[in-house]
Amino acid sequence: MDVDAVLGRTASLPCDVTPEANEDRVYMVLWFRAGKSTGGKPIYSFDVRGRSFNKALQWSDPKVFGPRAYFATVARPASLTLDTVQLDDEGVYRCRVDFKNSPTRNFQIRLSVIGKVS
Repeated sequence: MDVDAVLGRTASLPCDVTPEANEDRVYMVLWFRAGKSTGGKPIYSFDVRGRSFNKALQWSDPKVFGPRAYFATVARPASLTLDTVQLDDEGVYRCRVDFKNSPTRNFQIRLSVIGKVS
């Protein structure tokens, strides 16, 4: 999936967290970035293990997005919302959704940043 964002504005990277079965539930959502020196580690996590969905622990890598990112779960599909998009944010991201029972799901999103280059 391709997402275009305007430099300095907000971008939404979609990630469907809806389980296939009604009785299943999300355990964790992890975001990764391809090609950057993250060492294969997640750059954002949404951890629901042992707590209700609306009390999930959210963590954002301070070297990547820091406080500019948050996972919006009320939207359908849910999305990683990124404030004040920068040119350096452009790239390929992967959303991994782990469920209690269903198989893990992965989505790939290519973010393109549209802006003036001086």
